[in-house]
Amino acid sequence: MQAIKQTEPLVIKNKATIEFLKDENEPVVPVNAAQLKLVIINLIENAIKYSMQNPTVIIQLQDAVDGYYAIIIKDKGIGIDEKYSKQVFKKIRVPTGNVHTVAGFGLGLNLYKK
Repeated sequence: MQAIKQTEPLVIKNKATIEFLKDENEPVVPVNAAQLKLVIINLIENAIKYSMQNPTVIIQLQDAVDGYYAIIIKDKGIGIDEKYSKQVFKKIRVPTGNVHTVAGFGLGLNLYKK
């Protein structure tokens, strides 16, 4: 997957692990590949940025249910407080204190939703 390859320097720098799980039958899905890659990169970067130690990211492709495929991304990060979880696609910077060394603007998923 191109997104994993592109984040390799960050993975190495942070001694992170990325696991990519997929079925033998890789689906062909009509999507904007460039935008999907950017979304996955954003999620990988955030997973690493918000993990206190030993960042681990698991990316899994889930078979179609009712014609829809799912990309599931799990990590060991600090998570998002439930009161903010429904706002992740809005222009919001979830308050976490200074828990990481690279600041962001809280725009990542808002940009991709459009």
